[in-house]
Amino acid sequence: MTKRRNTVLYLDAELVSKTRELGFNLSKTFENYLNQLITHFSKI
Repeated sequence: MTKRRNTVLYLDAELVSKTRELGFNLSKTFENYLNQLITHFSKI
C-alpha cells in the first residue's frame, strides 16, 4: 500500500492528548492496527 489519502477520524480529545504526550504517530498506529485486523479477519 503506497497510496495514501486524507481521512477524518473523530476521536476522544483526552485520548489524542495522551497519545501525543507519549509520542505516538496516530496515523501510523491506526494503519498498523487496521492491517492487524484485516490479517486476523482474513483468516476466519
